[in-house]
Amino acid sequence: MAEPDTHVTLICDEEPHAAVLTRVGDRPLDVVRAVRRLTGLSLWSSKVLASQAPIIVLDGLPPDLAERAVSELVAAGAEAEVRPGSWK
Repeated sequence: MAEPDTHVTLICDEEPHAAVLTRVGDRPLDVVRAVRRLTGLSLWSSKVLASQAPIIVLDGLPPDLAERAVSELVAAGAEAEVRPGSWK
């Protein structure tokens, strides 16, 4: 006899957030390296992504991880902010 289908509903209290790179700044190589560390992309892909600013670097993050990503980008010399995101 077949097993009955089981359905699960995931309930999440936190709204998703996105780390947005708004401007590269005066130290583009440092920003590209920070984007690479955050995303795991290659150096070339990170450079292409950073050159398209303003752009979402990471999306669907809890607030604390989004803040940490933005802090890393700002420390590298970029302008970045946390915005409401979406779950993928």
